[in-house]
Amino acid sequence: MASISAATRGLRNPSGTHWHFTQRPTAILAPTTSILARSKILGTQLRWRVVLPHHHHNHAIRAAIGENPTNNPDDFVVLGLGHCFIEDSNGKLQDHFVLEPIGAGALECMENGGKTCYKHVASMHLSTALAQDHSQLPEELRSGAFCEDFAFRTKCAARSWMRDYPQEKIVRYIPLGTVRSDFNYNLEDKRVLNKVNIVTDADNIKQDMSIDVYGRKKDDDANTATDAAPPSKKELEEDLISSLYNA
Repeated sequence: MASISAATRGLRNPSGTHWHFTQRPTAILAPTTSILARSKILGTQLRWRVVLPHHHHNHAIRAAIGENPTNNPDDFVVLGLGHCFIEDSNGKLQDHFVLEPIGAGALECMENGGKTCYKHVASMHLSTALAQDHSQLPEELRSGAFCEDFAFRTKCAARSWMRDYPQEKIVRYIPLGTVRSDFNYNLEDKRVLNKVNIVTDADNIKQDMSIDVYGRKKDDDANTATDAAPPSKKELEEDLISSLYNA
């Protein structure tokens, strides 16, 4: 699972920065705050997603900020109770509630109406979250299990709240000590934690011929002409008669 379990695949948005894609997102919406600030699609559900092994993402983050990110006990952080699922041996989905940190960008998406699997969201000091003590958490969050790699991910999420934009624009949506349960909670896009997705050629998206920039239609026409059977003697005679008649 990932707080904003993002992995870049070389794709870029119109602003020139990388989109973030998620394996198992804490919120269905997870573009970065900087993109949202300039975007006209606030509150719209973004569904771009790729499936990558979670450890790839963790390695990348650790390489960038180290094993123990710099934080203060009084740093602001947000936790959410995510309604997830686990697929049993019979292929049936069982409810599974998870406590995960939520970054500033994801919270802003949720505030603007994005669908999310979080039933309850609460803000607190980082030290309270890192204690991993259910008795210190708001009652609404106590039914969830702490997510995988909770401490590291929570420290990373806390850092996203330290920037100027979140401090000025986003913290006000969920002030310290606040619990909110009024986001667009929706389970249409279920988060199955133990689901293995195997990407095949069938997942490729074929470009529509109306925007054919690769000359595929030209190649197809050439192949069709090459593969066509030669005209029969009767067809040649009919063509000759037709041409004489038209003349």
